[in-house]
Amino acid sequence: MGIKGNRFLSVFIDLLIINALIGVLGFVWRNEFSLWNSLTTDGSLNIRVSFDLFYYLIYFVFFDIFKEGISIGKKATGLMIVNQNGQVPDRNELTKRTFLKMIGVIFLPIAALVYLIGGWAIQDATTEMSVVQGNP
Repeated sequence: MGIKGNRFLSVFIDLLIINALIGVLGFVWRNEFSLWNSLTTDGSLNIRVSFDLFYYLIYFVFFDIFKEGISIGKKATGLMIVNQNGQVPDRNELTKRTFLKMIGVIFLPIAALVYLIGGWAIQDATTEMSVVQGNP
């Protein structure tokens, strides 16, 4: 499997873990709250806010910043993040990359298609880092 396939598998593993955690945490406490609830003539309108995106952020911040960018998915597929010099990026670079990655998580179906078709991910294109096969 090439780098593109390994990256996809890595993301799939990470998303599987995060969603399992969200499911478990959903039994412990509610992962959402009602922001606005209104009765209308057609019934009721309820706008809810979910903490799911927050859980994704915690997961990626933890691994990207404190584990040198190597999440469980990257570890399982043998991937790592390097800067232009082939070194592990510093925490500031990884923090920037993490928040850019969250844009891709928010627009996951679109981001996945863009990566499949063009091999382009926002966190790679806007930082001077890349994901490579190898061990730190």
